Amino acid sequence: MTGYRKGVYSYLLKLNPFLILRHCANHRLALANSDTVKEVNFIKEYIDIVQDIYSFFSKSARHNVLLKKFQAEVIEPELQVLKMCPTRWLSLSRCVKNISKMFQSLILTFDEELNMNDNGLTPDSKEKYSKVLLHLCEYKFIGLTYFLLDILGVVDNLCYELQSDSLNYGNYVISVNNCMNEIQENYVNKEIYGANFRNFQEKVESKEFLPNVLIDKSEYQKSQTKIIISEFSNCLYKNLKNRFDVDDTVMLFRILIIENIRKNENEVAFYGISELDKLIEIFGARKKSGTVEHEALIDPTETMSEWRLFKRLIKNNYLQENNTTFWSKNLDSPSLKTQYPNIRRLGYIANVLPMSTAICERGFSTLNLIKDELRNKLGINRKFLKNFLGEKNLEQAMRIAIEGCDIQEFDFLAAYSHWNSSSSRRFI
Repeated sequence: MTGYRKGVYSYLLKLNPFLILRHCANHRLALANSDTVKEVNFIKEYIDIVQDIYSFFSKSARHNVLLKKFQAEVIEPELQVLKMCPTRWLSLSRCVKNISKMFQSLILTFDEELNMNDNGLTPDSKEKYSKVLLHLCEYKFIGLTYFLLDILGVVDNLCYELQSDSLNYGNYVISVNNCMNEIQENYVNKEIYGANFRNFQEKVESKEFLPNVLIDKSEYQKSQTKIIISEFSNCLYKNLKNRFDVDDTVMLFRILIIENIRKNENEVAFYGISELDKLIEIFGARKKSGTVEHEALIDPTETMSEWRLFKRLIKNNYLQENNTTFWSKNLDSPSLKTQYPNIRRLGYIANVLPMSTAICERGFSTLNLIKDELRNKLGINRKFLKNFLGEKNLEQAMRIAIEGCDIQEFDFLAAYSHWNSSSSRRFI
């Protein structure tokens, strides 16, 4: 798809040499997370433990009944252990969130089941789940659960923002920078941490924290926890920085964000000069694809001259408007067309750049939910099926699922009236 020789991008590039190849923002974030997991050894072990906990409950109805019994006894929410799916962007944090709310009932369930004579477990399974129980009673595992709940919450917020249908280059840059700044300020080479881990540190020494459970709170456990937290935080920040590289073309367009121009009050004369030079290199020179030569999209000299005046315009006349409002209102305004044609063209490029493929992924997920094993003929192009279960029905079903209103808001009476009036009906 993105290959430089035979990928779709290479063929499109022959038609338009100014095309920008971008990797989906959500996939970048997912890769940054997976890179971090690979680099921090205990996090890989932690995920294996989480998967073993899921395995323990997914294969036995009795284990689930026992878990619910203990949840009621110790007054913990009635939650399930979730399956971790590596390809799901928010999977790990959801697993961690549930485990953090049911530690005591999990430990009691494992303990009772493993001490039962006729538990039906093979010797290998019993050994595996005995190790899981030991981990559940360790300061390191419990502490890392609360730490991950905090730091993955920061990453999840970014993930949700990058999945937004209204995502553009402006809020993309702001969201990524906010996430990286928060991780750097609270976690990298510091011991500030998040609210959940700080709360755990305060309560773990008290008798009220997981009563009836003997937790290994040795100094070794505590020191190991700090080392892993530091390593994970530094690796995550480094990988986010690598994946969302500052030299990325989209990051160059951040100079056009209206809030950024207003913010640089004392350095307005020098603001954005180096980034604009790079944009001029990309869009300000003639390019050749095959035998066809394409004119430059912007004029280098005029662009730099317009930029100096444009910054003053924003500083003096647009004190309140945000980035999205400004560009949506002014891209087609006569003043921008005549006075700042080159800056306007850069604004157009910035505002049509696709940031994420989340909506496409949503479409594939919806397709899999609709066209399942029982309705596997949807979309088959056969004459005897086309009108009844054909491609049009599949498309309409997907449009309703993706773009339709909530079922609570749907007007069934209006739908019936439309159906009834669309053709003559025979009532029996």
